[in-house]
Amino acid sequence: MIYEDEGILKMVYAKPQIHTWHFSEPIKMYTFKAAKKADNHAAYIGKIITGMRRLDDDFGRLITDIINSIQDDCSLERRGACIDGVFQVIRVYSEGKTVKQVSFWEADRITLPAEKEYLREALDDLYITVDKIIGGY
Repeated sequence: MIYEDEGILKMVYAKPQIHTWHFSEPIKMYTFKAAKKADNHAAYIGKIITGMRRLDDDFGRLITDIINSIQDDCSLERRGACIDGVFQVIRVYSEGKTVKQVSFWEADRITLPAEKEYLREALDDLYITVDKIIGGY
């Protein structure tokens, strides 16, 4: 979650990870429930990493630009399999209620104003950008 505190954008996050003897790197694609359940298995270690980061101005401008450019209530869910796909959701809250949401597998299905086409690549890679901000852990 990204919020503004006295003019500074901050991100509070929680992300699940499962460590297994099969891979040297943690697996980051499982649910929180699966990460918790992994602790009951002899070959896995489940972790839920939490923290807070102050966001740099470039990322703050990017997020603001995305929020101002996406259509309200745009949900582009697709049925079927998606290999190496990442389902992403952006929600904007005001006074505790969702006021804007976009959910998508692929940013090329999002309608953007012509002058905002440069955001498409940023949207496709948003989960990677956020992971870099949070840190590899």
